[in-house]
Amino acid sequence: MAQQEVFSQYAGLLEGNGKTENSYPYHRDVRSFYNALLLEMPKGNFAETIVKSLFFDAFQYHFYTALQASSDKQLAAIAEKSLKEVSYHLKFSSEWAVRLGDGTPESKEKIQEAIYTYWDYCGELFDPCESEKEMIASGVAVDISLLKPLWEKTIADTLQEATLAYPLSKENAWFHKGAKMAFIPNILDIYWLKCNIYKSRTQVPPGKAI
Repeated sequence: MAQQEVFSQYAGLLEGNGKTENSYPYHRDVRSFYNALLLEMPKGNFAETIVKSLFFDAFQYHFYTALQASSDKQLAAIAEKSLKEVSYHLKFSSEWAVRLGDGTPESKEKIQEAIYTYWDYCGELFDPCESEKEMIASGVAVDISLLKPLWEKTIADTLQEATLAYPLSKENAWFHKGAKMAFIPNILDIYWLKCNIYKSRTQVPPGKAI
């Protein structure tokens, strides 16, 4: 919630029109919410929950690490402050993956099956949309396509420690896509707003770094 609040505050500052941090989570139509398909999968068993968490936590860790270099000082400050929490999430899901993988035959079977089930949903995390590409060019957004090798190493190291098999992926392999992420915190809302502000040549209100 802390991450969502600061991102929403900044989005409201950029968009103006009297919007606040409550406008985005509470006052928009249901069809205005999007998420990575990985995060929209049914709850499933505990092993499935841990695998989905591990995959996304590893992505968030490398995303926030890279976002610290954003030319937008506000986003960079938010990323730096959020990284501690994200690091804890990754530690938690990694440790549980190791426990399940190196545990009983049943726990090992369930988590290995979950890895294969959700692997093809991860590619979307590294597939930038057009708005992101514009912001990447301006130095504001993270080039998420460059995060994939870092993410793969984090996952591979964790699975090796857990004595689990790492799925082999071909270059440019097919993956599930279509929802396009606006994960909470809704970072892409901010990117989209900044894209349109820059296009219209409207001056972005100065924001005090959090």
